[in-house]
Amino acid sequence: MKKKKVLFGVPLEQIIKDKELSSDGIPKVVRECCEYLSKYALRTEGLFRVDGSEVEVQKLVNSYNAGKRTDLSKAKDHFVVGTLFKRFLGKLPQSLITKEFYEKAFEFRDAPIDEQVKGWRALLDAIDGGPRQIIKFVFAFLKNVERNEGFNMMSATNLGIVFGMLCAQCFSHFVSALLSAALFLILPQTILSYFCRSLLDQSRICFEHYGYDPER
Repeated sequence: MKKKKVLFGVPLEQIIKDKELSSDGIPKVVRECCEYLSKYALRTEGLFRVDGSEVEVQKLVNSYNAGKRTDLSKAKDHFVVGTLFKRFLGKLPQSLITKEFYEKAFEFRDAPIDEQVKGWRALLDAIDGGPRQIIKFVFAFLKNVERNEGFNMMSATNLGIVFGMLCAQCFSHFVSALLSAALFLILPQTILSYFCRSLLDQSRICFEHYGYDPER
């Protein structure tokens, strides 16, 4: 009997090492969700803001966790696949973008754009190749979502709100410790979404020397 290989809630390093669960360092579910959404759903209003049916999402989670060949084209709607994508990122035991990453990024949040870009590049250089490859892949996809903002209403700010918390879900409480007395009215979610939005805005420049390809 074939051993069950779980995808959701499993450490990223473990997934990347398994060729049945990933390809070219990208988890299978991430690649398949992005490919599906890029092909069929970029102009869907409310993408990532509207959640799909929990029953349908769980069916897909179970299918991937059982190692079955999963055909996303048979999903009930685009929102189900969008929610599946978010679910995978949110279930990672360790945040895709680490506490240390955000902590250092906080130091250059008010710097000129060129200094911010240098700061982002330095932080990305410090990330292991595997997670960095996934971050690049995800942000290239999100940039394509943003380009269709006129249809889907998902601007860089809106995407930052959704994915800022998802990419840093394991340590969102830490942001409170970064807030100075002058910033005490700013929600932790605002800080996380700001970082995600800023990295998205500068994604081409920040990722270009890693083979960034927003059309991939």
